[in-house]
Amino acid sequence: MSAPLDAQWKPDWPKHCDACLGYYTSNPAEVHCQGDYTATYPECLAGGRTCVPDGQGRRGRGKAFKLTLICQGHDGTAHEHLKAAGPRAVCGHLMAK
Repeated sequence: MSAPLDAQWKPDWPKHCDACLGYYTSNPAEVHCQGDYTATYPECLAGGRTCVPDGQGRRGRGKAFKLTLICQGHDGTAHEHLKAAGPRAVCGHLMAK
């Protein structure tokens, strides 16, 4: 007997967070949404997505959430999923990694 359909469903936003944590490049030309990084956190442009902090503390949560959104800015669906999940859920996931 299988689990009910709603018990099997898992949201996509954690996968989008994991993609941000798991990608590294030292070449800024390989980073999506370069203008967004440059405008908000230029120090993160060279490291790309690995610049996403763990989200600890109030300031850390804001920065982690913004950087996660920037990292997925090239994927409209991922961006919307992350925004719907919100900073608390996203940062909780990042802190658990």
